[in-house]
Amino acid sequence: MASLRGNLVAFYDGVTSLVDKGRPSDIIYLDLCKAFDTIHHYILVCKLERHGFDGWTTWWMVTLKELWSMIRCPSSSHCDMDSGTECTLSKFAKTTKLCHAINMLEERDAIQRDLDSLERWACVNFMKFNKAK
Repeated sequence: MASLRGNLVAFYDGVTSLVDKGRPSDIIYLDLCKAFDTIHHYILVCKLERHGFDGWTTWWMVTLKELWSMIRCPSSSHCDMDSGTECTLSKFAKTTKLCHAINMLEERDAIQRDLDSLERWACVNFMKFNKAK
């Protein structure tokens, strides 16, 4: 799992590279509403199992639900959110940044397709983006 510092450095290195090349870019900041309070435990367990956690570990996590407030595994709650995205997606905890160079109309369409895909992902995972932020 990437650290916050590593995640931010990698993202901003990519953005700086685009700026240095004179390529116009869009960056969209997304924030999940109460990400740790609303993640459905069954969905989280399925994702953990897909990422190699064994059955005993996931059973233990579900059985001891009160530990969820202390565990707060940020990357697991949205580990598959970038599946199929065309743009650069940077995730850490509940904050997500979507970035793409926008020289042509097709590139603007790509960022909209990714936003639509992220909205579908949020619905499937019983999550919501905080549109006020």
